[in-house]
Amino acid sequence: LPDSRVLVEKLLQLSFPRGTTWIASRFDDGRLAGVAVITPMVKGNCNLHIAGNSPRWFTPEFCKSMFTHMFVIIGCQRVTASIAADNELCQRLAKHVGFQLEGRLRGFDFGDLLMYGMLKGECKWVDS
Repeated sequence: LPDSRVLVEKLLQLSFPRGTTWIASRFDDGRLAGVAVITPMVKGNCNLHIAGNSPRWFTPEFCKSMFTHMFVIIGCQRVTASIAADNELCQRLAKHVGFQLEGRLRGFDFGDLLMYGMLKGECKWVDS
């Protein structure tokens, strides 16, 4: 998904390792609405990054698909989301979908980074 990679790397200014999973959400006309990027699992943990072209792309259907992929298909036991401390919109979204604030990493060149986590058993998007 070349357009997904371009959007995420542009908005987040990150690059991702081999084995990364890209899940795209598209508008009815085929344009990219948003993307979830899931890094390969390490010791039961996947890292989640999201980027969007629209404030309304992160739908309940997309959440169900994304979390099912992480917790059921990949087999993660937990998911970590790193969010810039000044990104209040993304923090609200993380809390809304069920992530819990776990800590703060201080002193990056862009500011502090907040760490959010969700355990498989806490996920309301996956049928148990």
